[in-house]
Amino acid sequence: GGAPRVPRIDHGFYISRTPVTNAEYARFVHATGYVTTAEKEGSGLVYNPRSGSWDHVPGADWRHPEGPESNIDGRIDHPVVQVSWHDAAAYAEWAGVQLPTEDQWEKAARAIDGRLYPWGDIFDSARCNSGEDDIRTTTPVGLYSPHGDTPCDCADMAGNIWEWTATLWRAGSDSRVLRGGAFGSGARGVRCAFRRLSVPYIRGSDL
Repeated sequence: GGAPRVPRIDHGFYISRTPVTNAEYARFVHATGYVTTAEKEGSGLVYNPRSGSWDHVPGADWRHPEGPESNIDGRIDHPVVQVSWHDAAAYAEWAGVQLPTEDQWEKAARAIDGRLYPWGDIFDSARCNSGEDDIRTTTPVGLYSPHGDTPCDCADMAGNIWEWTATLWRAGSDSRVLRGGAFGSGARGVRCAFRRLSVPYIRGSDL
């Protein structure tokens, strides 16, 4: 209830038009030799449709999103996943940018009119990769452009993958705010205002 929340941003900012792709993350790793959290710890979270749970799968990492039998061949233009907050922040620092705050993220997603979804106030599963489509995996960034884009032409800010922000969930906590929903999220979870918390070392096939 109440009026839509429109984040107050006191200065202008630029934001990437799409989530970071596997190709972009590969360039970062090639240039720096960076080793992700999943690679260091030997596993990542993957959804198990049989049990309906998220399981730690040995060998799951950004190159093998669903485990060692999977790879990113043919998915080079998909968003990189199995990336912890630490991994995302390291990429941003290398690229000379920073993770957006959640207010910046939300302003880019819903513009100045407080819309519920990047395209307007009515949910439309044809405009994003969400749980309604039952795709159950990532899709190429920009696949739903331009009809799923935000007013400032950003793509995939509803669905496909959860996106890390720089914002702490609350003072004194290490948990960070996630935004955007993912391929398994319903209409409520891909709203511009929906927020979720996660500890910074978590990584998964939708994150």
